[in-house]
Amino acid sequence: MKYLFVIIAISNAIYGFSQDWYHPENLTNLAKHQTSRMGGDYFSQMNLTGKGIRIAVFDAGFKGVDTHPAFDHIRNNIVATYDFTKKSENVYRGHWHGTAVLSNIAGIMDNILLGLAPDAEFLLAITEKAYSEPFWEEETWRQAVDWAYENGANIINSSLGYGKHRYFQENMDGQKSFVAKAAQIAAEKGILVINSAGNEGEKAWKMLITPSDVETVLCVGGIDPDTGIKSNFSSFGPSADGRLKPNVCANSTTVAAKPNGKYKIVNGTSFSAPLVTGFAACVWQAHPNLKAVDIFKLIQKAGELYPYFDYAHGYGVPNAFYFDKSVQQPSQTFEFIEDNEDSIKIVISNEFLPLIGKSNNLRLFYHLQKPSGILSEYAVIEVFQKEALTIPKEKLEGIKQISVHFLGYTSSYEIN
Repeated sequence: MKYLFVIIAISNAIYGFSQDWYHPENLTNLAKHQTSRMGGDYFSQMNLTGKGIRIAVFDAGFKGVDTHPAFDHIRNNIVATYDFTKKSENVYRGHWHGTAVLSNIAGIMDNILLGLAPDAEFLLAITEKAYSEPFWEEETWRQAVDWAYENGANIINSSLGYGKHRYFQENMDGQKSFVAKAAQIAAEKGILVINSAGNEGEKAWKMLITPSDVETVLCVGGIDPDTGIKSNFSSFGPSADGRLKPNVCANSTTVAAKPNGKYKIVNGTSFSAPLVTGFAACVWQAHPNLKAVDIFKLIQKAGELYPYFDYAHGYGVPNAFYFDKSVQQPSQTFEFIEDNEDSIKIVISNEFLPLIGKSNNLRLFYHLQKPSGILSEYAVIEVFQKEALTIPKEKLEGIKQISVHFLGYTSSYEIN
């Protein structure tokens, strides 16, 4: 099975930034962007801060969390800690990966939110070492599930995953790996598991890692904040059995806390997942009577591409303004036109033509879907003209549907 993914890269940023905002003196811009990209201002307006939601973070260490000023406000909200590798309650050791992850859920840098859930409660668990992938790490992950459940966790953030060291790609079906079975148990206990897609996109492995392959695990891919589309390193879906993965995505270049009291720009889907975890905590705070499966579905629907999807972005970046009922639905931005017997064209609506040539972020997403639901092709293209895309009919043999997303509007064309 082959999947095509094409990105037309844009050198300038689509959110008003250029490469110079990666410089250390411009950490503030990126720090603000990683939450505003998800509509964090709306959550702030509604006083949604993750209060009352308990989040278990499984990682390789939380060095400096007990001293770093980014966590001053949550220290009393750290309910329990446990190091499953040392059989100790001291988790403020080991690698600082967990420190960075936690900061992207709830950290604050100079009054700037680094994550969306500064008032959540936390369970911090060391379940692995950072520099090797022995099988026992999956066993400690499983042990941590029971511990998290016993301590009242609503959400598990796992910026961890397992793939090429122990499995084949065909094993990424949500069923075969030990940790996948552990994640299924967590879901059965009513916990929402949010897991990074992995950073295999530029490597031979390419696809997502487990337990992100589990159907009930919210798999989070990464986007480059400078382009707004998939980070090159972010792993691809679908799962080995053809299910949609990743489910959503978020910035994979972020500002995070370092154990020495400072901050650093970090890269990886490890940091996309905690941004979505903070988002999920705010959604659950707003809808406390919902179950984990309901929150899962709401986060997908809040994706900026929804109902469009692909195997690079899922349903896109969840945006809090989805919950603002005063926001108007986007008008029709394009139409499908059948050109005789030869092709189907995607044509931009006249009212949006003045944008062409004046903006470098006019990107159109499309996919071709088989009757089975599997995508045979998907791509992101830049729009330069009224006839944005022409698809020859000879290319549509065995295709059920074309779906397109452009400027917030999604529509599909059924193939007879």
